[in-house]
Amino acid sequence: MPLLPQRRSGRCLSSIQNTRIPMHKLTLPLLATLLLAGCTSTPAAKPDAGQALHGQWRLTEISGHGIALPEALIQFDGEQQAVSASLGCNRIFGRYQLQRDKLSLSTPATTLMACADPEISQLEQRLSRALEAADGGNYRIENDVLRLQAADGTAVLKAHRQARP
Repeated sequence: MPLLPQRRSGRCLSSIQNTRIPMHKLTLPLLATLLLAGCTSTPAAKPDAGQALHGQWRLTEISGHGIALPEALIQFDGEQQAVSASLGCNRIFGRYQLQRDKLSLSTPATTLMACADPEISQLEQRLSRALEAADGGNYRIENDVLRLQAADGTAVLKAHRQARP
């Protein structure tokens, strides 16, 4: 039979139009297909990068210098794509985006409170510069340790994940 419609007695006929397949002959192949589709494995979902970074981290190094302040925290909010950090006096904050293992950070803003300890003020400035340097760099999380690197590979920040409530 030709595949193109034919003109007969004023009507257009096609080979498909006149073909009838009994329903019982369709049922078995359809059921077999559905059963096989149900048996295929679905690959495990990879954790969303934003969710891996999401949470509160205790800062332990800024630009290669160790810090031992229990209140030195950085927090990533995956839903709002917001980052904030504090060393106990001012708050540093901004926005971030992730693309694979690359981190884009906005220029950090900060509150401007006078800190009683000038050392904390210096560390806050170092942290702000470190976050600027991390823009366009890499991030890596291994064993609940976060490491941020500048685009040239220089270590910028190291932090340990805080326990999730």
